[in-house]
Amino acid sequence: MSKSKTTEYRVWSSMIARCNNKNLRSYSNYGGRGIKVCQQWRESFDDFLKDMGKRPSGRSLDRINNDGNYEPSNCRWATPEQQRRNSRQSLTFLTAHGKTQCVQDWALELGLSPTTIYSRMSRKFSDEQVLSTAPLSRRDLGGCRSYTYKGRRMNVTQWANQMGMTATGLQYRLDNWSLDRALGRAQSKKGKRK
Repeated sequence: MSKSKTTEYRVWSSMIARCNNKNLRSYSNYGGRGIKVCQQWRESFDDFLKDMGKRPSGRSLDRINNDGNYEPSNCRWATPEQQRRNSRQSLTFLTAHGKTQCVQDWALELGLSPTTIYSRMSRKFSDEQVLSTAPLSRRDLGGCRSYTYKGRRMNVTQWANQMGMTATGLQYRLDNWSLDRALGRAQSKKGKRK
């Protein structure tokens, strides 16, 4: 079998491409961030193979320091779990119950999905609330947070009811839009109903 048909060759070729080919979608996460392939590996597949060895089944190429280059001292054949824990996204740490862990570790320990944890984090909950295994109530989702707009003060649930939308949807708008843009729609809808 020729080298170009081996898994290791495809991994080597892909590594070089994502660090050098600006036309690839993945370039922005590698070459676009300044990640490089060391000269020894860039110039020789044989040197890459000698340093890394054959890829064990179920493993993929991983940079130990996610901001570091592809070079012998910073690469390994990693399990999928090691890859997930080493992504830029999973390097977010939360502290609860006297313990600090990354999102992936909390998700595994508590039986929550990482998506649930990130969603709760985006709502600016405390670490303790983010990591609660109990479903969060409407109150937790912002039903009691009050906002004053054009002289009227109501909580998120009241504003949402007036706008004909969910409290969660309105809370997203309030977290990401200006108050005028988020609640101005309540005033305009109210006016249309008259």
